[in-house]
Amino acid sequence: MTIEIVTQIIQLIVAPTVIVTACTLIQGGALGRYANISSRIRTLTRERAEALELSIYDKLSDDALEVVLDIVDTQLILLCRRHLLLRNAILIIYLAILSFLSSMMAIALTRVFSITAITVAVICLFLIGTMLLFLGVILLYLEIKNSDRAINFEVKQVMSLHSKSPQFYSRQ
Repeated sequence: MTIEIVTQIIQLIVAPTVIVTACTLIQGGALGRYANISSRIRTLTRERAEALELSIYDKLSDDALEVVLDIVDTQLILLCRRHLLLRNAILIIYLAILSFLSSMMAIALTRVFSITAITVAVICLFLIGTMLLFLGVILLYLEIKNSDRAINFEVKQVMSLHSKSPQFYSRQ
């Protein structure tokens, strides 16, 4: 095997690494949002429990409890939907990375062992990876779209609180 052939093999194997790098950049952003949403869900769950505890000790009126629970429950539903979209996008992008890595290995096998039958597998693995990445990005788009809806809901709910004037008792 000449140095030119070895160089060509390395170039063929390295080409998909650019796409794998792009996948990991996308994945990093998605994982960050996933962690933030997980944290927000835990915080809202704690807020819900605290509101229920305050109502037990008559530090929160029934009307105020209803308002708080309505806001928190709606936010939890919206966040859980976003969490699911992100989880699915993350898993699909991991599959895309696996597909691209598999295509890199198939390229190496094709060139090192001169097995031409694997060339079809290389193309198929690369296309599968591309389709999976495309699907993952679509799910990320949908999550961001849902994020906007959740924020608009939260702002509208908070803005309407003044007009409802629930009775909050002072903590003694």
